[in-house]
Amino acid sequence: GGGTYRYDWGLGTGINNSPTLSTAVDSDTWYTLTVTDDCGNSTDTTLAAIVMDHPPLLLATSNDTIVCPGEQVPLWVLPQGGAGGYTVTWPGLGSGNTVAWHATPGGLNAMVQVTDLCGTTATANVQVDVFAGSASISATQMGEYAWNFAAHYEPPGSTLAWDLGDGTTATTPTVNHNYDQPDAFWVLLTVTTPDGCVLTDSVRTRPPQATIYFPNTFTPDDDGFNDTFGGEGILITSYELLVFNRWGQIVFESHDMADRWSGHTPDGEEVPQGIYQYKYRVEGLSLPPRTGFGHITLLR
Repeated sequence: GGGTYRYDWGLGTGINNSPTLSTAVDSDTWYTLTVTDDCGNSTDTTLAAIVMDHPPLLLATSNDTIVCPGEQVPLWVLPQGGAGGYTVTWPGLGSGNTVAWHATPGGLNAMVQVTDLCGTTATANVQVDVFAGSASISATQMGEYAWNFAAHYEPPGSTLAWDLGDGTTATTPTVNHNYDQPDAFWVLLTVTTPDGCVLTDSVRTRPPQATIYFPNTFTPDDDGFNDTFGGEGILITSYELLVFNRWGQIVFESHDMADRWSGHTPDGEEVPQGIYQYKYRVEGLSLPPRTGFGHITLLR
């Protein structure tokens, strides 16, 4: 033949130009296709659509279970029967025959949905319960090197194990500890529940840092309160303080925080009441060199 071909599938829709046919069938069906060219020549053939009986679509799944908090739980499904070519989805978890869930309090009722090539769908559920249990640390710095660590955990009856990061261990709910070194330490708490679940939490201590503070007023009247002026702080390794009068003359100089100004000149004479300028330079643990200026009021 030649020219343009016309196709008639015998469905009562007449001749059309589609060489393919898509249609749903519920039972075995025969189709007669007639092809005609521009010269009127035609030929036909008979095609059969045979509906096969498939076994029921069945699902085998992982068993219901109970796990510890934080555990990684594998979930699987094995489809059987149906028309094959399975599409597997776990709403909220993923797709495929195997997925995983990170166990959290409250548990999970996981649903899996499987659809075969013929559109038949089957569903199943897997119940995952989670043992009660939690572990957390609260840390409070009590001093330069002193810390308080408190364990917050569930359920009652659990056992505790502390690793304070410097070789020190403990088993009590609350721990007070003084570190010997000005470093940061990782503190680990391990909680073992009566069900055998092992839960952990950790915190990192902050290394102590040098601090410096200069008051703005002092009263050198020998009453034992606020009688001298100087820097106040901790962990300072280098210190310099200069105090000037209104004419820019140095009336006091110190290189030691313990050496404080009593309101006298280097010659031992009392300076008058008033406002004096000072300059300082300090350096300390985790504190880079710092230079600053300020004013101090002397009251008599």
